Amino acid sequence: MLRHIISVSLAMAACASLIPTKANAISFTLTPLGSLQRNPGDKIAFIIGLDPQNQGEVKIQKVYQPSVFNPGIGTYDSNELFFDYVQPIIDFSNPVTSPKEIAALVFEVINPKKDGQPDVSARVDYWIGNVFGSILIADNSSNSSLDVQPFTEPVPEPLTMLGAATALGYGVILKRKSSKNTES
Repeated sequence: MLRHIISVSLAMAACASLIPTKANAISFTLTPLGSLQRNPGDKIAFIIGLDPQNQGEVKIQKVYQPSVFNPGIGTYDSNELFFDYVQPIIDFSNPVTSPKEIAALVFEVINPKKDGQPDVSARVDYWIGNVFGSILIADNSSNSSLDVQPFTEPVPEPLTMLGAATALGYGVILKRKSSKNTES
């Protein structure tokens, strides 16, 4: 009897998982275009991506310009970045039905610091059908902290430098030995 109950329960669960559910799900991402390691004076863009997960129509109303003062419309670290402009990538008058990059926030790097704090967030207002929504995005799953950092040239490790010096020293010794053997 218990076997029948378990098998019927499993069959019902399998059937229920195959029934499509329609939800107004949407996700936004904020990703840097290129490396977060920059020199002062460099430009850096943060791309806002949109993914309507049920492939429904999403209408973007506005991507807000970040502000130093109002966290409700997105912010940026004014000690590290200077805001230049919002660049729309799509025509906001058309609904979005598939994953797309919708806008870029462009900054000039002033004084990058590796402080572990997110340096940029953005607010997007949107419609899904008749439902209005607004979301503040500060990061994405692949980069948990959008922290602009100073660009530094890679420095060889001390053991690598010691190995190179040792190899060079042996090369000089073998060259001297070789030249003595040819002279004799």
